Amino acid sequence: MPRLGTGGLDDEHIGVVAVYRPARGPGRELRIALTDGVKDTGSWRTRPAEDFDLSARQEGGFLVYRWTLKPGRTVPSGEHVFAGQYDHAAGGRDAKDDRYRIDAAAGATQSAAAVWGGFA
Repeated sequence: MPRLGTGGLDDEHIGVVAVYRPARGPGRELRIALTDGVKDTGSWRTRPAEDFDLSARQEGGFLVYRWTLKPGRTVPSGEHVFAGQYDHAAGGRDAKDDRYRIDAAAGATQSAAAVWGGFA
């Protein structure tokens, strides 16, 4: 997942998910370490809003964005973007503790898979 940031007071982490066959599954999660001044300023995704439940809250030292796929919905093949936007204190911000996780399954009979990692 690439990181796009302005280096200013507002940044965003963008996750590009490549889906090779229709997928279902619990969702996507983005964790931003609560460094000085970090606060939620929004989020966006390229998939329809009505397909996901979205939450953004502070948990365990992180600002956590969660996009949870609603029951009965699938994500079609293609590239899909999920982005969390946040403010932080003036100056640069180290993303070494920021994380992402994606959980999905390709079909009703296939086992689930997860991908996770960081930005720094």
